[in-house]
Amino acid sequence: LTELIATEGAVLLEPGRGVDRQKVSATLERALQRLVVHLGDAKIVTVLAEHAEEQPYLDISLGGSIDLMLTDSTGREIVLDAKWGGENYRAKELQDNTALQLATYAYLRSKATGGAWPSQAYFIIESGNLLAPDATIFSEAQVHAPRDGGDMLALWQRGEATYRWRWEQLAAGHIEVNVDGVEPT
Repeated sequence: LTELIATEGAVLLEPGRGVDRQKVSATLERALQRLVVHLGDAKIVTVLAEHAEEQPYLDISLGGSIDLMLTDSTGREIVLDAKWGGENYRAKELQDNTALQLATYAYLRSKATGGAWPSQAYFIIESGNLLAPDATIFSEAQVHAPRDGGDMLALWQRGEATYRWRWEQLAAGHIEVNVDGVEPT
């Protein structure tokens, strides 16, 4: 942690920031302890941190870095995105089925493996809580099922339709300017 703070959080080394540095350290320690419990309960056998993935998508290459790429004892994959805070926001994303970053990671893994979409969840560092659309993998997860009954694949399909629609607009020379006082033309 000392090295990480020196390279990624040097502001915490400034004079007068000792209490903040201690709070960050304590928060990370509690979060790691909670994460280990979540992973143990889910019988996770493999953890890859910052797993880089790149796959073709329509006419482009799509890539990202999955915070934690997990595999459980049955071989099932799970993408786990770690967030410092924003627990209510992330819960709402899951409920509204708008967690596009998780859906993107799931898409990338499904393309890489040629298989089913992996499960997805958020880990909130500040609270140590794990948020998921169901408790299938993580028994202690705070469950936030999509209200529309959909899943990440449905979200991905909506995103793809939007992507195609926008490119059709651009190809036709139309650029939407979405600001007050501008009438649609």
